Amino acid sequence: MTPTDRPLHRLLLRASLSIAQLFAWIFVFQYFYFHSSSFESAAVSFALTYALTQVITILFAPIAAMGLRHGYRGRMVFAVLMLATAYGTMAFALANTAFSFGSAIAFFAILIGLYRAFYWTPYSIAARTNSGARHTSWEYLLAFLPLIGGFFLQQNTGAPATLLVIAAILALLSLVPLLSMRDAHEGFSWGYRETFHQLFVSAHRRMTLSSILHGAEISILLIVWPIIVFVILGWSYALLGIVMSFIYVLSIPISGMIRRSAMMLSAPTRALLAASAWIMRLSVTGSVGVILIDTYYFGGSNAPSRGLDMITGEHAADNTTYVDEYTVLKEISMAMGRLIMALIVAILASNMSVTYDFSIVFALAAIAAAGGIFLSAKSARL
Repeated sequence: MTPTDRPLHRLLLRASLSIAQLFAWIFVFQYFYFHSSSFESAAVSFALTYALTQVITILFAPIAAMGLRHGYRGRMVFAVLMLATAYGTMAFALANTAFSFGSAIAFFAILIGLYRAFYWTPYSIAARTNSGARHTSWEYLLAFLPLIGGFFLQQNTGAPATLLVIAAILALLSLVPLLSMRDAHEGFSWGYRETFHQLFVSAHRRMTLSSILHGAEISILLIVWPIIVFVILGWSYALLGIVMSFIYVLSIPISGMIRRSAMMLSAPTRALLAASAWIMRLSVTGSVGVILIDTYYFGGSNAPSRGLDMITGEHAADNTTYVDEYTVLKEISMAMGRLIMALIVAILASNMSVTYDFSIVFALAAIAAAGGIFLSAKSARL
């Protein structure tokens, strides 16, 4: 194992996610919309598909953690293969009309859930390879990939399948440095049923609730907000890619400059910053508003502390690093929060217009953001 194996693996895997994750979920929504001709019906089906991913993560995360005693590398390889297969399945369905795209979406949701449940790097490996230090140049490279992907999708009708194949190949290439890494073994002291029991014991209750709230907030950022932006921009992949890349590029230096200062702010102030961005999103009508508000959110609210990798659209506890048993509790709790919010979106969309639906879930996201920050601050003081 060399010091560059882990960073190179992460670069290739994050490139796969950055170029395709956003658009893959857009494809899912478009499929439901064009088959139902109803925004509300599409929102219900889309939210339930996302909920399926969270159920899979919740059910399999303890199994993945229990298996770390036999080594981490095999589980990471399995997770990456699930991600590549998820993209490959959707690409195959897009390129072959004889294969049901609806079935491909179900497989995609399940496989993404398995990827999230099994993808963990032990802390000892992450620390030894200094993987937490990200090169700024790499971050900018990854930030431009949505722009490249968006323009690529505008080329021809076969572009969506090709883009997903490219993402699958990048994920598979990330296996090369991963297989060069020395295996390591981690302990996990709880059984399957006991893991879920530990979520609700008094000592962990505050952490569980804060993680649920973080998950609820981030789910709206990852599944509802991109759809709204896509519609605001006239259903244009290219414009969506431009706007998202612009936000990421602006957020990198801003977050770097103010993150330390932001953490010195009181919990109420940080909660207000995070919640206010969600309220401001209710008034967005164009690309400039999206860029300003999202840059404010990513740069000022310290979203990475709530498990978000903004460039890849990935949400994971402890930056995908397995620290100890609490990492698994946080991952399950965050998935529970995402599941709860997805079900709320589905219920609201099936009973009212999307205008009221999105207004309510944005208000809930603001409450979840503020509540999660308050609880996290209190947990840190205990």
